[in-house]
Amino acid sequence: MPVAVARQIQFWLDELGVDVDVSLEPLVLTHDQCVAYELPRTPIKDDDKRGPGFEAKYGEGATELDALEALYPGELARIIRQGIAPYRDPELRARLAWAQYQEAQPLLDEAWGATDGPELERRMEELIEQANAITAEQAERIQAIMEETRERLQPFVEAADELGEQAARIKRDIDVELPERPEPVIAGPDDATLFDSRRNWLEQLDAFKKWQRGAA
Repeated sequence: MPVAVARQIQFWLDELGVDVDVSLEPLVLTHDQCVAYELPRTPIKDDDKRGPGFEAKYGEGATELDALEALYPGELARIIRQGIAPYRDPELRARLAWAQYQEAQPLLDEAWGATDGPELERRMEELIEQANAITAEQAERIQAIMEETRERLQPFVEAADELGEQAARIKRDIDVELPERPEPVIAGPDDATLFDSRRNWLEQLDAFKKWQRGAA
């Protein structure tokens, strides 16, 4: 199977003119893995033309891929990760971040400095300083107003709490026999509906026969 897949890759790379690097490495199941993990064999189907040649090379029967996962959960994933590892660069992200800091950032700073950006930053800082100064000047007055307002509102808060408690007591003491809830009025399924649980057995049988005659 791996050879057949490799030939397909080789053919289509040339046929489509794809200019990429492709490699194929059989990871599972190899004969050595079947022996090492002592995986069970199953009979090969009689109509499999590859069976005789395979058994002549590896012995009677074949091993399904599911056997590895069934006997060694997680081992298949580990083997695949191990096979992919040489094609990944775990330090690439760190190198990209360092390159951005060392090389890209000075270029961006230089380009930003050639525009009105620094002047905008200076004006923004001035606005922030002015706003902070006004806030600091008014902080004590604002705090005093808040305290005065809280004291003046306190009687209203207490009165509202008392009214709420009275209303809660009234609600608890109310005992009213409510009218019955109205039942929903729906059209429901019509005679053309194939199955309706409200029909009796004979009515439903008749509906099945009518539907079959209509379908015929």
